[in-house]
Amino acid sequence: LMEAVGKAGAKHGYLYGENVFLGIDNAADSDTMFDPETHLYTWQGRKMSGDELCDRYIELFYQWGHQLASEDPFAAPESQWRFWQRLTEELGDKMVIIGDDSLVTNPTIAYDALKQGVCNAGLVKLNQVGTFSQAWMYMEVFHSAGFNTVISHRSTQPDTLPDPLEVTATLAASYRPRGRVVLAKLGGVFLSNRAGLYYYMQKSAEDWRSGAAVTSGVGPDVTISSVTAFPSTLGAGKYGLMSSMRLSNGMEIVSPIPGGLSRGENETILMGPEEGIPVVNEIVEKLGLVGMPLGAVGNAFEIERMIMAMDIEKARDKGILPAYSEAEWDAYEEEASFKRMVGGDVTLTLGQLLIKAVALRDGLPPWLVYR
Repeated sequence: LMEAVGKAGAKHGYLYGENVFLGIDNAADSDTMFDPETHLYTWQGRKMSGDELCDRYIELFYQWGHQLASEDPFAAPESQWRFWQRLTEELGDKMVIIGDDSLVTNPTIAYDALKQGVCNAGLVKLNQVGTFSQAWMYMEVFHSAGFNTVISHRSTQPDTLPDPLEVTATLAASYRPRGRVVLAKLGGVFLSNRAGLYYYMQKSAEDWRSGAAVTSGVGPDVTISSVTAFPSTLGAGKYGLMSSMRLSNGMEIVSPIPGGLSRGENETILMGPEEGIPVVNEIVEKLGLVGMPLGAVGNAFEIERMIMAMDIEKARDKGILPAYSEAEWDAYEEEASFKRMVGGDVTLTLGQLLIKAVALRDGLPPWLVYR
C-alpha cells in the first residue's frame, strides 16, 4: 500500500503521512479471528492472547508510522474491553481507535465504553441501530466528549447504492458554523458505486456552499398520494426493503435501505420485504400519511416517536410489557428498543422518506433536514 501511495504521489501529489494515511479494519470479532470459548485470537495462523495481540498492534504502529485508524482491534464482548482499554491508553493520543461490532451504533453502549476508556471513536451505521434519532444520540455521545465518529456504509452490502444514506448522515453530523470533525468510511473507490458516494458528498458540500442546494421547494399544499413498500432492487438480497412516496404533483421519492446480516446481540433486527411490507402498510395507515399535505408533516423524529409507540404496543401484545415495572421495561429495552419490534429497516425507510419529503417541500438538502 505504501508503495502504491508513493507511485500515486509522484504523479498526483498524494504523499504518505501528509494527505494519505494507513488504517486497518481488524474485524477481530469475526469467527475466523476470535474464539469465544478460549478467548484467544488467531493472527497470521498463530493463536495469541489479547495482551499478545495488543503488543503486536503497538509494534506495527511504530513500524509502519502514520497509521491513522484501527477499527475493531479486539472482539466485542465486554470481557475483551480491558484490551481495548490498554490499546487506547497506549496509542489513543496518536491514533483513532474505532468501535463497530463492540458498540453497534448503540448510544447506551457507547456511553459505557467511553466512560471506561475503551475507544476514542465510534463507527456509525444507521441500519445497525435502526433509527435516525438513536444514531444522532450515539454521535452526540462522542462529539460532546470531543471524539470522532466515522459514518460507514453497511457491511456485507457491496452493491448498495444509489441512495446516499451515508452521505446524508455524514454531512448532517459534520456541519456546524465552526465545523465538526467526522470521518466517512465509504469503501473501495474501485467499485463505481462507492466512488459515487465520494462524488455525491463533494457535490452536496459544494452545492451548499454556493447556494445551489437551496430552492423554492414544492410548498406545503402538495399532498401524499401513496406510500408503497417493496423488495429492494439494489443487491440487498432477502433483507433489502424499499419504499416510495408518490406526491399529488406527480413527483416520487424513493427510500432504499441497505440490508446486511446482523452479528451483534444489540443490533437492530431487520424485517426484510416479506415481513416488512405489511408493517410499513400498517404504520402508513395508522399515521394517516396518505392524503396528508406536506405542510402537516412534522419532522422525522416525531414520526419515529410514533413508530416507537407502536414498538411498545407490539411488546404489550407479546406480553413483554404488561405494566411499567422496571423489570418489564428492561425486557422492552432489550427486545424492542434495541431490536426494533417493527424492524429497523421499516423505521429507517419511512424516516428517510419523510426527511426527503420535508426537504422537497422546503427546498432544502435532505442532510440539513436530518440535522
